[in-house]
Amino acid sequence: MKKISLLAVVALLALLTACDKVAPIDLENYKPIKEFKPATEAIVQAENSNAPYDLEKTVCVMNALEAAQMQSDDFHSYLEYMARQDYEGVAPEVLRAKAKLLPIMQHMFLLQKQHKDMDEMWMLMRSISTGASTAAQEMTWTEIVQTIAMGGMPPLTLFVQDDGQVDAARLSGFEAYEKQKNLKGELEDEIAKIKEAYIAYLAEYAPVYHKYMKEWDAVCIEKDKAYIDVYSGRTADGLRDAEGILQKYPNNREALLLKGMALVMIGMEKGAGQQAQFETPALNLTPDTASAPQASGRPTNGYFENATATLDHYESLYPDRTAPALIIRARMEMARGNVSQGLAYLDQASMEYPRQAEKLTDLMDSYQNRSYLNKTPEGLYLLSLYRSTMEGYGLFSPNLQKANYYYMQGDIERSSTEIYNHFFRRGNQGVYDCLLSDMEFCENNLKPCFSKLLIEHSYMDVNISPTRTWYFTKKDNEINVELENRTDYDLENVRVFLCLHYTDMYTNQYDVVKTASVSKVPKHDTTDLGDVELNFGDKTFDDITRYRAIVMTDDKICWVDSKEYKLQTATQTLADSKTGKGQKKLEQKLNELQASGLSQAKVMELLGGVKVYGGPGNKEKSWWDNFTSSSDTEKLRVEVPRILTMLEPVFCINELNGAGAVHPEENIITGTNIYLKFDFVPEKGSIHQLYMYSEYGNARITINFATGSPKVTKVEKV
Repeated sequence: MKKISLLAVVALLALLTACDKVAPIDLENYKPIKEFKPATEAIVQAENSNAPYDLEKTVCVMNALEAAQMQSDDFHSYLEYMARQDYEGVAPEVLRAKAKLLPIMQHMFLLQKQHKDMDEMWMLMRSISTGASTAAQEMTWTEIVQTIAMGGMPPLTLFVQDDGQVDAARLSGFEAYEKQKNLKGELEDEIAKIKEAYIAYLAEYAPVYHKYMKEWDAVCIEKDKAYIDVYSGRTADGLRDAEGILQKYPNNREALLLKGMALVMIGMEKGAGQQAQFETPALNLTPDTASAPQASGRPTNGYFENATATLDHYESLYPDRTAPALIIRARMEMARGNVSQGLAYLDQASMEYPRQAEKLTDLMDSYQNRSYLNKTPEGLYLLSLYRSTMEGYGLFSPNLQKANYYYMQGDIERSSTEIYNHFFRRGNQGVYDCLLSDMEFCENNLKPCFSKLLIEHSYMDVNISPTRTWYFTKKDNEINVELENRTDYDLENVRVFLCLHYTDMYTNQYDVVKTASVSKVPKHDTTDLGDVELNFGDKTFDDITRYRAIVMTDDKICWVDSKEYKLQTATQTLADSKTGKGQKKLEQKLNELQASGLSQAKVMELLGGVKVYGGPGNKEKSWWDNFTSSSDTEKLRVEVPRILTMLEPVFCINELNGAGAVHPEENIITGTNIYLKFDFVPEKGSIHQLYMYSEYGNARITINFATGSPKVTKVEKV
C-alpha cells in the first residue's frame, strides 16, 4: 500500500475545509427536518394548486408572514404560524419564492442547536427581516434586538428594489450580530453563508412581492375613493367606485361591503319602494347566490333588494367575516320599519365581532404597510373607516346603534346599558384604538344616556412618570401609572386604558394602552397601576405631550385627565372668556346644563351658600373636619355643594394665572360637599376671592374675614 505523505494529508484537509467554507445553502434541493415539515408541507400543498389566485388573499398572507417574522418569539412560534396559515387563493409564485426562506431558517436553527456561540439565531432572523439601515448601522446588537421587540423597524421587503437588488447597509444586522458575538473562523463563515443565501432569497422573492403589491396599490386607490365617497355623502359616486372594483375583482370583500352600504344609504334617501336606477355589473356568482343582480341593463329590484343580494353574496363567500354585513342589514331593516329584525341583526353582530376579530382584521398589516396613511388627517380618517368596519366601533358598533335607537325612543336606561356594553365588548376584544373617539361620539350624540354612566370624573386623576431602576436610572420605554380617587366611594373591578399623545401626532390621535386591572381603587387614595411598556415606534416618555385615561368599573365609565391638564383647560377657559372667543361653546354648555336641570342662576345661588371656615383663633370645624385628626382649624377651608361636580370645576384663591394664585392642598368629595383646604391662614380683616373655573362659566366668590367668622359677601360671573 502506498504511503501518503503528511504534506498531502494537510493539503487535502485544507482543500476540504475550504470547500466546506464556501459550500452555499442549497435553496432548491431542500429536505425539511421534523420541526420544519408542517410548515413546508402547508406551503407545497397550496403551491401545487391550480385554482386562480385571489389578490386580496395573496397580499394578506404576504404581509402577515412578513409581520410574523418580525414579531414571533422564536423559530417554533413562527413555524407554527406558517403551518396553520390558510394559503388557499395565494398566488403560487409567491409561495414558491417564500419557500426559499425555509432552508435558510433550518440552517440557522441547526446552528443554534449545535453551537453555544450561535445563540439568538432567531433574533438575527428577526433583525434581517427589517429594513432600517442607518439606525441599525449605528446600533449595538442589543439595541437592535430591543428596537425590533418594540416594533420600531419596518419590513426589509419594502426596501428591496423591484429587480431584487438590496442596499447592503440594510443587511447590517449580520455585521452587528457577528461583532457582538465575536465570531471567528468557521462560525464567521457561517454568518457569511447565511447572508449570501438570504440575498439570493430576496433576489427571487422581492420582485414577486412587489408585483402583487403594485396590483394591490392600484386597487387601494379605487377603494380609498369608494370609502371617502360613501361616507362623505356622495353615495352614488361611491356605488360606482365599488362596482368598478367588483368588475375586476368580483369577490373583493371591502368592495362588496361598500356597495351594500351605498345601496342601503341610497335606499334610505329615496325611500324603501324606490327602484334602483343605475347600471349593475354582473357578479361572479356561485349557484347558491343566483338571486344576486345580473347584468341585464336596468335591474327591476329596488335598492334594498339589490343590497340584500349583494350581502347574501358576501356572506356566502366570507361566512367567518359576517359581522359588518349584519350591521348593514340592520340599518336596512330598521329603515324598512322592521325594527325587531334590525335589532336581532345588531344582537347577532355583537356576538360575531369578538369571535371574528382575527379574521376581520387580517388585512390590517397591509393597511399599516401603507405608511403614508399616517401622514395626513385624510389618511388617518380612511384608516379609521376601515378599522371601524372591521373592529365594530363608530358607525359599525352594534351596541351604539342600539343605544341610539333606544335614545330616540326615550328609553334612557336601555340606551345607557348598550353604551356600557359597547365599551365592555371593545375592551374584551383586545382592541383599544379609537376608544376616545367613541367616548366623544357618546358625549356629543347620546349625552343624557352617557351621563348616567359617568363617575364624578373631575375628581379622579391619572398620573404617569418614567419607570426608574435603582431609584435613579430612568427607563425611557416604560412608564408608571397611578390613579388618584378623590371621590368618597371605592371603585371596584377597575380597568384603565391609557391614551398617550406623542410628538408628531395629529391633534386627536392617541396610542391606547391597557394597564393592569385592579380589584379596588379606594376612596380618597392613590392606587399604583404598575408599569406600562411604550410600544409606539421609537417614542419614549419624553415624547409624550399629553395623556388621558378611560376608566371602566362594573357599571360606570368615564375619562380621566391629569391635574395639569385640568389646569391647562381652566387657563384656556379663562383666556377665552376674556376675549369672547369661547362664547358659542359656552352657550352650548349652558344649554346642556339647563337640560340637566341645573341653570346658571341656580349655580350662582348655590355658590352664594358655600360654607367657609378658618381665620386667626377660629376653632370652628367643618363637617369633614370632625372625621379627621387635623387640628388646622385656622387654615382656610371651604365646603361647596357636591352637585357642582357636574361643572367639572377648578378652584383657586385669586386669579388662576396671577402671581398670588393659591391652589387647594386638599380637594375631595365628601358627603354632600366638595371639601377644599388651602395651606394658609387668612388674616383678620382680610378679603379673599375664591375663583371657580368651568367650561360652563367662571365665577368669583368674595370672602370677608373682617369679623370673627368668615362671610361670603359677593358672588359674580367673570
